[in-house]
Amino acid sequence: MREHALRVVRTLEEPPLALPALAQYRIFQLCRQHDTTVVLDGQGADEVLAGYPYHQRTLLWDRLRRGRLAAFLRELRAIGRREGRSTVSLLGPFLVPLLAGRVRARPAWIAPAYGAGADEREAAVARADRGRDGSLLNRQLHYDVKWGNVKIVLGYTDKNAMAHSVEARVPYFDRRLVEFAFSLPDHYKVGGGERKRILRDAARRIIPAEITERPGRVGFGVAERDLLQGLWPAMRETVRQDGFLGGPCFEHERADRLVEDFGAGRDPDSRAVWRLYALALWAREFAVGLG
Repeated sequence: MREHALRVVRTLEEPPLALPALAQYRIFQLCRQHDTTVVLDGQGADEVLAGYPYHQRTLLWDRLRRGRLAAFLRELRAIGRREGRSTVSLLGPFLVPLLAGRVRARPAWIAPAYGAGADEREAAVARADRGRDGSLLNRQLHYDVKWGNVKIVLGYTDKNAMAHSVEARVPYFDRRLVEFAFSLPDHYKVGGGERKRILRDAARRIIPAEITERPGRVGFGVAERDLLQGLWPAMRETVRQDGFLGGPCFEHERADRLVEDFGAGRDPDSRAVWRLYALALWAREFAVGLG
């Protein structure tokens, strides 16, 4: 696992934000081993056609803020029917993140002054750029495509595929499809308890119901906590060597405690631990000083 992580850091030439980047690297490696040199990749479907749970929350919030209580309750009930849950049980998971103001808290292990100034101003400009559509959901999708993680995941896909001489094509980012999707009203994308609604409706014509109606779908994820627990001794060694945590961008004691607490099973934030480790690998591999 440690060598695998290092190979991916070398391939991407940057610290990968999450462990699925490693899984993607391995998939393209297996494609090459089985003489598959051209693949279709599903990147972009969620960002263009509203495939994430927060897209449903955004639509629900839009209905509430416009005073469309009947539409809000109808959609919430539809989500409950699809997921086999009561309407009441959905109120917390769907509304708490919105009512909390979507606070973007800085990680406690990052020094307060790090990234201040121009970087913060640029981030504020990005957050404010949501396009001119009247729908909150369509404005969110505008942000997702223009400022979200699209550029990152496309870069990961290209580099991970090319590392194994595999050509990965991303049909959901075809310009004509993107322009068409952005011309549609929000209920074509989220509605009837479904995300990516128009894609699912189109798929029903050609794909069996056991696929289109399958409950419990999950994204392209990995068992992050289990993998990192096995990697923890190497991870602990890497982030502690060469004075890495002593740089001005870190709250040294908090960053060190994050790693220790994770190893002891006291902190469930596996993604934060991975990012700290990936950053340490990248800084060492490319001789980057984090000053």
